[in-house]
Amino acid sequence: MTKEEFLSKIEGSVQQVARGEYSSLLPGEDLTTHLRRLGYEI
Repeated sequence: MTKEEFLSKIEGSVQQVARGEYSSLLPGEDLTTHLRRLGYEI
């Protein structure tokens, strides 16, 4: 991956966060619980 590709990926991620397209774990929450909270059947 080139430096430009890397920076492009970071910029894309920053834009997703600005649009509210992200989730975060709650304190004490494990990944399975987090994914179920988001609607995934695990």
